[in-house]
Amino acid sequence: MSGTRRVAILGGSSAFLPDLAAALCDAAAELPAELELLLVGRDAARTATVAGFCQRLAVARGVAHHRYVPTIDWEPAVDAADVVVNQIRVGGFAGRSHDETFPLAHGLPGDETLGPGGLAAGIRSLPLFLEVGRRIVARDAARPLLQMSNPLGISLRGLAAVEGLRATGLCELPGRTLARAAARIGLDAETLHGSYLGVNHQGGFLAAYDADGVDRLPDLLSGLDTGPADPWFGVPAAVQRARGFLHLPYLRLYEDPAGVAAARSRRPGDRGRELAALADDLFAYYREADGCELPSGLAARATPWNREAVVPALATVFDERPRPLALSVRNAGWNTDLDDDAVVEVFGRQTVGGTRPAAPGACDGTPAARAWLVELMRAVDRFEAAAVEAALDPCEERVVACLTLHPFGIDPDTARRLCPAVLATVEC
Repeated sequence: MSGTRRVAILGGSSAFLPDLAAALCDAAAELPAELELLLVGRDAARTATVAGFCQRLAVARGVAHHRYVPTIDWEPAVDAADVVVNQIRVGGFAGRSHDETFPLAHGLPGDETLGPGGLAAGIRSLPLFLEVGRRIVARDAARPLLQMSNPLGISLRGLAAVEGLRATGLCELPGRTLARAAARIGLDAETLHGSYLGVNHQGGFLAAYDADGVDRLPDLLSGLDTGPADPWFGVPAAVQRARGFLHLPYLRLYEDPAGVAAARSRRPGDRGRELAALADDLFAYYREADGCELPSGLAARATPWNREAVVPALATVFDERPRPLALSVRNAGWNTDLDDDAVVEVFGRQTVGGTRPAAPGACDGTPAARAWLVELMRAVDRFEAAAVEAALDPCEERVVACLTLHPFGIDPDTARRLCPAVLATVEC
């Protein structure tokens, strides 16, 4: 590849971004020879600190041709980029704390991706994301937007209104779930063809074929009971076998919402505040470190999506070779059980905006397993469509209508009690 290629990373002042820089270094052979990373942040000093450390890291690892440029001006960066990665957390860690705590008092899981917390995050975030999408299209609609920011489904549902925008969501959960289940029975997940059905964070594997075409899903489900317990598989193995598919870990939020909420309420702190404190420590390290070593504190927040989602997605953008990816995209006929406008998660070897795996076939999974997942996907789609309406014109009526559509089974009275927190303004 000739010429400098540019990637704009929105949310580029993140204290956790050096993990992505390290992953880019390790994958340098699959990336353009000259790569410029435009780090776009809100805080000039912190953005410069992160960019400086990432540059020193790249030089120390022999990848000096990866250049890190800090900026607080997002429009010029987006205009100059060949691809835009959006990892903005609108509201910062205070927003995450808010989203993950206020539902707990109502016996509901607090989460920045789904349910009441996801709706609050969507209302806070979608206007800015739409502004970014419109800017991309105004300059060059061919450039892809890789969406990492939560709530992913609501964001992509809203961004679909920007005509011509190539927005794709990235996630690592399907691949990691299949890999962990396979490892428990001594299989390499790369030798399996997983037939996956779901939406972001909420789906499962209907089948997992080996090189001989044998479905190893029964073995994977049996293996969940072997060896030491793994908290990753939050839905009991007996339930997964009865339903007939391998569950993503987030489906535990639907098994016992009140129990999940009660357990999280007992925690001495919340994840948003924990990460904010960790970020302060990391910035202190980056200001002084020479870049030869990543800080040990990064291990306190694993970010596997960098190596397993962001980097391979960027590689496919530049060389158009299919890679194993979990991409959230507009359904557009991929699954005939769902409306075209639904946002679905597609897993397998594919490219961003191009080649995608076939939808699960009639032989993949039992009718009951397919029906369970399809009904969940339809319910999530109804919720996300209503969430976009609420985000574009926030009011109590729309929020209550949206919450009562969520698969948590929120009744109207509870929805009205949740409404003030959903609509609360979080300092950005």
